[in-house]
Amino acid sequence: RGIEMMDLAGADHSRANWVRGTCQYGVLPANGLMYVPPNSCGCYMESLLHGFYALAAKQPAAEDPARKVADTDRLEKGPAYGQIGNRKPEIGNGGDWPSFRHDALRSGVAGTALPTQLKPAWQADLGGNLTQPVVADGKVLVADTDAGAVLALDAATGRTLWRHLAGGRVDSPPTVHEGLVLFGSADGRVTCLRLADGALAWRFLAAPADLRAVAREQVESLWPVHGSVLVLNGLAYCSAGRSTWLDGGIDLYALEPATGKIVRKTRFESPHPKFAEGKEQASDKKYIQRIDQNTTDYKTFLQSDKSDSFSMAGGANSDVLVSDGTNVFLHQVTFSPQLVKQDEMAPHLFSTSNLLDGVENHRSHWVLGTGDFSRISVAYSWIVNRPGRKGTAIAVPTGVVMVFDKDTVWGAQRQGDANGKYRLFRQPNTPFAENEKGLPDFRSPPKEKKAGGDIRDYAWQHDLPVRPRAMLKAGDHLYMGVMPVEVPTNDPHAAYEGRLGGKIWVVSAKDGSKVAEIDLPRPVVWDGMAAAGGRLYLATTDGKVVCMTDR
Repeated sequence: RGIEMMDLAGADHSRANWVRGTCQYGVLPANGLMYVPPNSCGCYMESLLHGFYALAAKQPAAEDPARKVADTDRLEKGPAYGQIGNRKPEIGNGGDWPSFRHDALRSGVAGTALPTQLKPAWQADLGGNLTQPVVADGKVLVADTDAGAVLALDAATGRTLWRHLAGGRVDSPPTVHEGLVLFGSADGRVTCLRLADGALAWRFLAAPADLRAVAREQVESLWPVHGSVLVLNGLAYCSAGRSTWLDGGIDLYALEPATGKIVRKTRFESPHPKFAEGKEQASDKKYIQRIDQNTTDYKTFLQSDKSDSFSMAGGANSDVLVSDGTNVFLHQVTFSPQLVKQDEMAPHLFSTSNLLDGVENHRSHWVLGTGDFSRISVAYSWIVNRPGRKGTAIAVPTGVVMVFDKDTVWGAQRQGDANGKYRLFRQPNTPFAENEKGLPDFRSPPKEKKAGGDIRDYAWQHDLPVRPRAMLKAGDHLYMGVMPVEVPTNDPHAAYEGRLGGKIWVVSAKDGSKVAEIDLPRPVVWDGMAAAGGRLYLATTDGKVVCMTDR
């Protein structure tokens, strides 16, 4: 299931189920390192490490107390510190799109309506690998990920107003809050700029120490920070780290946006399971199950990773922080607003890989649920793609991409195991409730449901003959960034690489009927749209930001 370390001289055995290679290849020990290739495994969605890694033994430098940075030394003040001015008039513009996927819930639902007949009002050719845009106070902000740059454009004309270079990659758009621009970067820091002119207000080291490693031909912190900072009830929440199993875990902070002052902090670290001697109960039928792919015995639940065949609830990967309006979620793990880890799981927007992952392998899904996959009978993706397998079905909204309000979810799903086919759907939703008891996302179908069938209730479903890449809801319509799914025999990668162009689809949120279609020279980047002030803003794969309206 992962990497098992067996001590040949004693009993100091351990396992790392959170890291593994692809099936039938595995991992490669060489050069004193453990090389782990990318994989699309359907197991351990809570904690599985995604990417191509060279892992070393624990490094003394990472544990060296002399390298740890004291809290009093983490904040760097800039020339705009305390100089933001009167921010009250800028607060509360409901027609803006101030953060990643619009709000703290990451709902993707705009506070403005859009026209259905759209045409370009302006286009800014920025180049680079752009994130989703955000829009607030008459400015469009976007990050050039690999350049580590955050740019502000005039929302009316597209003219570049200012550009700020961070110390590392910025993987997602900034958050605008009361005249401030907040974002994290791969150098382990959170930066706050003045929205008006991009001047530095403060910079905060969220990583526990200023240690670096090589990642995709750049040097970055062992504990990178996602670009999108979560602002909830007046506090800025961020996390630093890749995995709770690596390099001492993930540090979480709640900062005062205007000053960078630490209000709350915690560290989430997962201890590596060790061989645990236990009372032998092999003859006790209570602990003996039939031979099956998800067989467990009592020792399974004594381990710190709580790992059965397909689920590992003892840790988490880093992801853009999400809220339900009350709590803060690191992947599937719930934290109170005081950053106290909660045992109770609660519904929220969750991705089996991460919300920024646009690669879309067939085992990657978004879920509006708890992310509780424990004790499922077969791997997560097998149940989603084939509802009712082994008597268990997905009972919560799931899709490649989704948007939602308190009553309804709209999304796009892959059609079972069929390659290149999608469906658009609408189904009921229930509002998030404080202290809501979380239920497993996979459940046995109710008695009134046909055994082996899908137990979700859809208002409607329609075939979608295009590949969805972005979606938002504005007014009574869905706006979708899509691209072709065909595979030309003479150039099979053309559509996937965006060389066949893209489109904007406008669809009725009520019944799913297509209202309009707009051609684009290149597709929208993953999840790369925003709506504000009656205009649609989008970033495309050729490095452009486009503003569309009916005028």
